[in-house]
Amino acid sequence: MTHFRLAKLLREADAPQAKKHLLDCLTLAPRFRDGLAMLREWP
Repeated sequence: MTHFRLAKLLREADAPQAKKHLLDCLTLAPRFRDGLAMLREWP
């Protein structure tokens, strides 16, 4: 959950680092719906 929150906070300021945190989040919890939704809308 911490990785997801960091991804949300960093998304605008540092997109590559935010995506790394998002992928780390999904590695730990692959079925996390909010994380999957964010990944789907990632450009």
